[in-house]
Amino acid sequence: MTQPHSGSEGGAVTVQGTATAVIPLAGTLTIATAAQTRATLLAAIPADGDVMIDCREASGFDASFLQLLESTRLLVMARGGILRLAEAVPDALRQALTEAGLTGWAEPAGAPS
Repeated sequence: MTQPHSGSEGGAVTVQGTATAVIPLAGTLTIATAAQTRATLLAAIPADGDVMIDCREASGFDASFLQLLESTRLLVMARGGILRLAEAVPDALRQALTEAGLTGWAEPAGAPS
């Protein structure tokens, strides 16, 4: 089983004139790795500002990961930021988001609708 991790490429980028923390996730993002993925996200989210999750190196998404995305979005919003997905949304994640009715997440670097 592949475990999620934040890669060494994590850091900050500028999106629409705002510094954005980038959290790369890799591996299988399912119920089997939900606790570790949650810990990775919580450790990497800044106290304030925007966040971009990069799932290009991830595979095997399920509803538990979609729930983590939503709870992370709420946390980032509570801290005054916006959560986005990186532009290269894997097809499997795009499909899971679409099936869950969360199509706004699949827009490149867009906030959910």
